[in-house]
Amino acid sequence: MSKAKTLLATALFGAALPAFAATVSYTYTFSPAIGETTTLGNKVVFAGSGSDGSAMNVTVSAWASSAASVTSNGYISTSNSTSRNSLIEQAYLESSGTALRVDAQGEGETSPNHAMDNSGKLEAILFDFGQTGGVDNKVSLDQFMMSWTTNDSDFDVMAYTAGVSGYDVYTSLLANSFNSLKGSAGWSAVGNTYTNVGTSTVSVDDTVPVQSRYWLIGADGIGGEFSDKYFDYGKIATIVTSFTKPGGTTGTGVPEPTSLALIGGALAAMVFSRSRKAG
Repeated sequence: MSKAKTLLATALFGAALPAFAATVSYTYTFSPAIGETTTLGNKVVFAGSGSDGSAMNVTVSAWASSAASVTSNGYISTSNSTSRNSLIEQAYLESSGTALRVDAQGEGETSPNHAMDNSGKLEAILFDFGQTGGVDNKVSLDQFMMSWTTNDSDFDVMAYTAGVSGYDVYTSLLANSFNSLKGSAGWSAVGNTYTNVGTSTVSVDDTVPVQSRYWLIGADGIGGEFSDKYFDYGKIATIVTSFTKPGGTTGTGVPEPTSLALIGGALAAMVFSRSRKAG
């Protein structure tokens, strides 16, 4: 093989290698406001602001158990798992200002029941980070913050971790209870229940790093047994994620400038080599 061809092959091989991947932090604040809605199962797309100036969309929807939590003397009966074992159903995703809340079917709009809570039905919000080029955008959920809580403020975080190709999260949720999501349905609780969070920024437990396209944040009980007997209410104001972008392209399938430079250099070497032989 000629030196020029060797250079060209080397350049093309180098161009095919992925560039160093970059991890970008995205902050979501859920603007514009949704307000109240009469559309059951509505999905709303929000853009997150990236630390590198880019944007990443997330599709948000609301879900709830089809049965209410059993109470005893005005408190959750923690030994009863009726709500956790009932099938999940669609709910109404709404907001107070830009803070996300859930209105479950058959429940009222009055405070505090128009929050995301476990008083009555067990409620959660799903975050779907979509795909790029047919590949799931698997993000880490780093932080979340409530803008409003009352009574108690304990919340669970879950992620889909099975990684089954072609997984349809919306069909799967309707076919499961919060209790059955874990294990056979491929979901995992991320950390233990986050207790008494108030309106402070909560760092999600990353002892075992998790990256997923699908994340659920919900009232105490969606990720396992109830942690205590008190009702929990909250509205999600902010989430922060991190996403490692695949290297090698600008995100639109266009080669990186460094790759183009390698190819150009190899071609120039080939031309130079042939011109010397011709002379």
